[in-house]
Amino acid sequence: MLGSRSVILTFFVALASACAPTEERAKEEIEPTAITLNNHELTLARGSSETLTYSFFPEESDELPVSWHSSDTSIVKVADGIVYGINKGQAEVIVESGELSDGCVVTVVVNPSEIILNTNSLALYLGATTTIEATVLPLDVNETTVVWTSSDSQVVSVDESGVIRALSDGKAMITATCGEVSSSCSVTACSPLSLEARENGIITIDNPIGRTYSYSINGSKHTSSDNTLIEIEVVPGDVVALFGSANPPAASDGRRTNIQCSSPCYIFGNVMSLYHPDNLTGAEEIYEPYAFYALFKDNSNIYNHPEKDLVLSAIVMKSYCYAMMFYGCTGLTSAPELPATSLADHCYLEMFGGCTALEEAPELPAVDLAESCYSYMFSYCSALKSPPALHAVNLEKNCCFSMFQWCTSLSSAPVLKATKMKQTCYERMFYACTSLTSAPELPATVLAQSCYNSMFYACTSLKDAPALPATNLAPGCYADMFAECTGLTTAPALPATTLAKSCYAAMFRYCINLTTAPVLPAKELKPSCYYHMFRSCKRLNYIKALFTSEPSFDTTGYWVEGVSSSGTFVMNKTASWDVRGVHGIPVGWDVNTAYN
Repeated sequence: MLGSRSVILTFFVALASACAPTEERAKEEIEPTAITLNNHELTLARGSSETLTYSFFPEESDELPVSWHSSDTSIVKVADGIVYGINKGQAEVIVESGELSDGCVVTVVVNPSEIILNTNSLALYLGATTTIEATVLPLDVNETTVVWTSSDSQVVSVDESGVIRALSDGKAMITATCGEVSSSCSVTACSPLSLEARENGIITIDNPIGRTYSYSINGSKHTSSDNTLIEIEVVPGDVVALFGSANPPAASDGRRTNIQCSSPCYIFGNVMSLYHPDNLTGAEEIYEPYAFYALFKDNSNIYNHPEKDLVLSAIVMKSYCYAMMFYGCTGLTSAPELPATSLADHCYLEMFGGCTALEEAPELPAVDLAESCYSYMFSYCSALKSPPALHAVNLEKNCCFSMFQWCTSLSSAPVLKATKMKQTCYERMFYACTSLTSAPELPATVLAQSCYNSMFYACTSLKDAPALPATNLAPGCYADMFAECTGLTTAPALPATTLAKSCYAAMFRYCINLTTAPVLPAKELKPSCYYHMFRSCKRLNYIKALFTSEPSFDTTGYWVEGVSSSGTFVMNKTASWDVRGVHGIPVGWDVNTAYN
């Protein structure tokens, strides 16, 4: 009995197991009734992508294979649920599984990628207006609204259409923004060339070629004249704005405009208003030689404005364009900035010559110089204490000739970077700068005719001389270089073994505190090479000169006249000459010999 019960129980357990459905079998039997996307509306930027996901319902249903497609593949493409924005427009992305499907409407938009302005910089006279034009790219962008802002609306204002107005002297950045992109334009607002009267007087424009000038007093209507003499009566506080003509007649005979003030006036504003009467477009370049030649020459009644700057904005020069522009303007205490980087011959010649009150000089950024470009530029500026920074590397003939001549308050020199000299490039550069205590380094190894001639002549406070590394000399290269430097106690080494005509002529003449001469290693003399070299160096008591050719008036004329009455002369042991006196070995000196 017990055995039969066991068999019956096993049969019913097996039957129950076969008839009861498992979870897997139950799930396989649930068909999905719907498919749904996670988004039904989607906005994409052109070139971007986003992934759509789907779900079957009910959740217990099995995953079934799906397919994707786009209603317009030129606008939207889809692969494995990744949607790609191809072109501006709208299309539907559809996911399908058997009879089930769902869709998402995809809108492809074009966002701004760049804003291009019609200009990156502007300069306007006060009160002037102009429009900055903005182009939003790409051209098929959805949103084209541009928002305009000014970094300083007190200087330059801008409206919703990009119209700007210059309100006060200064600079502002005008920015155009569309979406996430922006672009900016630098705007300089400045006064035209202006003279502000401090007392009753007359402003006179000497106009020998009959050029048309116009002027406005205190913002009034412009008055124009082409008279050869234009006179403007002023009272204290009057501001006279000056304008020229855009295409003035050429002055073939060299006659130029000169402006004088009979009583003190402040000067400020941009001088380019004399060539750009409407706006300052193109004012970075001077197109005419002699453009501002002697414009304010000998006008001792112009003074720096306490708040407003005089502006010389050109960066491209022409021959003689600023030559003698402020010569003899004894009221000026500071010079305007000079941003020019492209120079021309004689462009700054005597520009501030005789400006005896000038205390500050502007940086000179040009790397490549032109013939005589800085010649006499600050000559006789007796109040100038600090030199301008010079960036020059490539020199030209006469480029710095007499640049600081008679700047008697100048106590330091600018850095001189050039390593290759040109003819007379530094001649008389610091002539009679009696307060100069130290000389700049002179790294040049390639010399030229008279390149350092009289460079430090009569710099009576100079105590130390710079190293002179060149070994190949040029005619007159060091002639008079330290003549009358009465404070000089030590001479630089002179390593050159091959001389040139007049190379050391009068180099240390009247250096009355010099006691020891530099060794002179050259064996062969050249015409006038040592002429007057140590003349009147009354404390000099030691010379070592290794030349073997016989000295004479033609080579060493008066070279030791006036030296100490006793001393030591070291000559070449192989030399056979024995010349005593002012052209040879000083009388009363001991003689020693050496091979080198």
